[in-house]
Amino acid sequence: MEERSPFSFDGDTVLWGLLSASLVFILVILLTRLFGLRSYARLSTFDFAFTLAKGALIASIALNDDIGFIEGALALLTIYIFEWLTGSLRNRYQWINRLVSNKPVLLMYKGEFLVKNINSTRVSYDDIYFAMRQVDVQCMEDVYAVVAEPTGQISVLTGNPATVEKLLEGVIR
Repeated sequence: MEERSPFSFDGDTVLWGLLSASLVFILVILLTRLFGLRSYARLSTFDFAFTLAKGALIASIALNDDIGFIEGALALLTIYIFEWLTGSLRNRYQWINRLVSNKPVLLMYKGEFLVKNINSTRVSYDDIYFAMRQVDVQCMEDVYAVVAEPTGQISVLTGNPATVEKLLEGVIR
């Protein structure tokens, strides 16, 4: 195998990299339009895994001349189909949803911090206070609950206790 200098320039390789990166970019846009915008919302563990897989594959297609565009496109299409199929099955079967999704976790309830849950989620108190400032909490007594959502976002719930209790169904306490 011939040793290449890190500063060497092969016009064909560069041209192939530019062409395949452009084609893959167009393909990603088309597949995302076809399969939906899940990848651009706040990421759950499920979405994060697929986003990493897509990114790694896109980089491989663009930079590795051993992977042909058609092979890479088929692999990318397979990831999109698997993401769509898993998402559809999550909506249909609760056990699949539990398998691939994080559950929301209660961090504060009726003005009391739930230290065990805060520690298990590795959320800082500063993050909780930041979420409270975002919704303009004026008084701690106004906060009925704070929840670490499956996406990593922190929700601050105020208002009618009956409504908030309904919203807390399925939340780890």
